[in-house]
Amino acid sequence: MKLHVISSSSAGNCYVLESEASALVIECGASPETMFARTGIDARKFVGAVVTHEHGDHAAHIGKYADRAIDVYASRGTLAACHIDKAYRAHALRPMQSVTVGDFVVRAFDVKHDAAEPFGYIIEHEECGKVLFATDTHFIRYNFKSLRLNHILIEANYSQEELDDNIARGAMNPAQAPTSIIPSTPRLVTPARSEISSPSAANKIGVPAVIEAAKIEMSNVSFTLFASFIFDQAQLIIGKDISADDKE
Repeated sequence: MKLHVISSSSAGNCYVLESEASALVIECGASPETMFARTGIDARKFVGAVVTHEHGDHAAHIGKYADRAIDVYASRGTLAACHIDKAYRAHALRPMQSVTVGDFVVRAFDVKHDAAEPFGYIIEHEECGKVLFATDTHFIRYNFKSLRLNHILIEANYSQEELDDNIARGAMNPAQAPTSIIPSTPRLVTPARSEISSPSAANKIGVPAVIEAAKIEMSNVSFTLFASFIFDQAQLIIGKDISADDKE
């Protein structure tokens, strides 16, 4: 299994999981043309695209993927906010629902963000096991212990000022702050646009906000963070366990 990072920033987020037989797009913040050009993957190999929420840096090009005969998967709220012309290419998911997308199994779970109905995803494939993908959420209320995750992909940014403001206006409980984010000292200053960072750096210290066409071979266990600050895996994923048997 290969992870292609097309872009990761407020300008657009887009990733691809590529197996031997197929490919799955995660987030439609980059156009299909850009994604095809940077990955070199044949269009016939794509089985679908999953989108977390309707904001432009994650879903600006969702309609273009549908136009290119790539089915898109998201919550009902996200799809309604995106106004996709080819509705037959759009598949609405419910929290805790699992669907088969080609040879991938995709499971949605709810997250906390200022969007219509934002999701995170557990993506499973025999070549990589279970992959957790989450972005743009200040809190995850599940711990996923019983799922025995193999990989965790987190796209995030951290701002002490915004955190303090959210607490002041009641958008976040102060008790969540220390368990959501590691302290305010930056490990890496994020420039406006960054050069590629290595997968080993991603696992150790975080990576720049933009990673152009990176290709990461996925091994047994990995924790990849597309961000300028480190999150702690054990602290970020807290709360109720999602088991393999949980249903919607």
